[in-house]
Amino acid sequence: ALALHRLGAAQAALAPQLRLAEALRARLAAEDHFRAALGAEAAREGDTLVMLAALTRALPDRSYLTDLSLRDRVATLDGESPNAAGLVARLAADPHFADPAFAAPVTRSLNGGGDVFSIRVRLRNDEAG
Repeated sequence: ALALHRLGAAQAALAPQLRLAEALRARLAAEDHFRAALGAEAAREGDTLVMLAALTRALPDRSYLTDLSLRDRVATLDGESPNAAGLVARLAADPHFADPAFAAPVTRSLNGGGDVFSIRVRLRNDEAG
């Protein structure tokens, strides 16, 4: 009876630690699920940071974006550049991108800063290079 009492006391003393361990295990499982979901989305959409780094390298200094969207591995780039036609060639030459094309007619900016453009470009499946 004394051994049974000691066993019960030991179990009671360990109960808070057991609850903490169970809570940590549940949290780790939730984080694993979250990481898996992020990985699946990155595989579907492509790595956004890799895409941004590649765009930064591909766009000349005097070109800039006013809007950027990504859906189903297709990026839409809106912005201004002194030479919008040259952007399509630069994106076509970049191994991270495929099929760049104007999504709308190129117009001159009102402030004389160059061409206003909208370009759609597909992220390659192996964009990490």
